[in-house]
Amino acid sequence: MALCPEHRFWLRTAYPQLYGQYIEQIAHDRLEWLAWRVSVSQVLRELGRQEEATGDGPAWPLANVDVE
Repeated sequence: MALCPEHRFWLRTAYPQLYGQYIEQIAHDRLEWLAWRVSVSQVLRELGRQEEATGDGPAWPLANVDVE
């Protein structure tokens, strides 16, 4: 989702509160954010988009994701 900011995502889940807590954890816990960032960097490298794997990356919560 972070790799496709031009798209809009709607997550339908039975537990939107848990998802919200997860996103808050990524947004406010530096170690969680770094773990997420490492996994995103690996995906970018596999896609041949390694130049996007540097810098701060997208800020959570993502603007293109809504939770229902």
